[in-house]
Amino acid sequence: MKWLLRILSFIVILVVLALAIGYSIPAHHKLTRTIDLKQTPDAVFAALADV
Repeated sequence: MKWLLRILSFIVILVVLALAIGYSIPAHHKLTRTIDLKQTPDAVFAALADV
């Protein structure tokens, strides 16, 4: 009977640990990139607009 209690305790500890880790991870993230171009804004816009 003790081994059953130990197994259930271990499972409960794993579930609590998984919930704690899940709540500590941010729900949303934002990735941004920047680049410096030598071209003028008009040239960049023309290249991007010409699909």
